[in-house]
Amino acid sequence: MGKIYTIGFTGKSAHEFFDLLNSTDAKYLADTRLNNNSQLTGFTKKGSIEYFVENLTRLEYIELPLLAPEKEMFQEYRKDADWELYESRYISLLEERSAAKAIDRSLLDGGVTILDLNVDTRYDRRTVLRMDFRDASGEVHTRFPVNDLAFRGMFSQLMECHGRTPQASDSLMSKLRRSDRTYLRIGLARPTSIGRHPETCWVQVTGVYTFPDYLDDRNWSAFK
Repeated sequence: MGKIYTIGFTGKSAHEFFDLLNSTDAKYLADTRLNNNSQLTGFTKKGSIEYFVENLTRLEYIELPLLAPEKEMFQEYRKDADWELYESRYISLLEERSAAKAIDRSLLDGGVTILDLNVDTRYDRRTVLRMDFRDASGEVHTRFPVNDLAFRGMFSQLMECHGRTPQASDSLMSKLRRSDRTYLRIGLARPTSIGRHPETCWVQVTGVYTFPDYLDDRNWSAFK
């Protein structure tokens, strides 16, 4: 699938939940919940959700415990609501599980094509990497900031090697283009006020994944 949608059931009626599923072009409903057997899950409880998905949608239900968080990690997030800490722990957990290699790649048909990588140094001496890419539907997206720590770490390493921004950017693009498939995780930045503009969120690339791995099986901690 070219796009990955997310959905939660809290605060939704069954009517709303399944109408939302049917409004997408998704092929699968992947259940990555830590505990899908709880009585609190209502109509999405395991044993019921499979029946509803089969009979009320055109999607296929699959269970992916490989992508579920650990209980302790999830409980800590519910206490402190520190999303950045939770995100970094979750990414590390997936890397420990080698999830990118273990997951069934037939579920990830499609992918994106990275068209260009731009380096923006206008913001308080901070280097902002911006990506242009084409999604599986053919739509082109431009100047998406990249906040993937491993991706940024790889770029910094190439900068140290080449000493110049254009060469580092070209070298990273060369690594990405050698991959057979590329997938991006897209998310929203935290609300921020810039200059006279009101507080807002912006869309960013929070994860870059390729097959074969452009990081050569390293993770973000290798670039600290």
